[in-house]
Amino acid sequence: MRCPFCQSLNVSVADTRSRDDGTVIWRRRLCLSCGGRFSSREKIDFSYLTVVKSDGKKEPLSREKIVQAMIKSVGKKHLSEVKIGTLADEILSEIHKLGKRRIKSAEIGNLILVKLKKVDPVAYIRFASVFKDVRDTKDFKKVLEGLN
Repeated sequence: MRCPFCQSLNVSVADTRSRDDGTVIWRRRLCLSCGGRFSSREKIDFSYLTVVKSDGKKEPLSREKIVQAMIKSVGKKHLSEVKIGTLADEILSEIHKLGKRRIKSAEIGNLILVKLKKVDPVAYIRFASVFKDVRDTKDFKKVLEGLN
């Protein structure tokens, strides 16, 4: 790794720690040329995963889209960004464990539903009403039954 201060490649690792249930490695580094200290993080790269949309289009898996979907569902309720980020990381981990290179967007939606159901029933209902394409009271009743 190149030192951000002097651009030297003469850098050593001073400390290594695991974070976020082992999905992130944090390293404290020391430049042996200028004495500068800096941190780096290593995270699992999920870019090899492809999402297959309902219309057949394919796009790379995006953690940010998962986070944004949950933020919209939570609305103005007080669920911290850290908690939402943790839920997104859990979803990504579950997707990775499936061992598939392609995943349907509906599968991701279902994983989001499961997580939201556990932490915020109102967010679950809001997400489900869009994800399940609720159009009338019968559909909405099914969403509410899924909460029980």
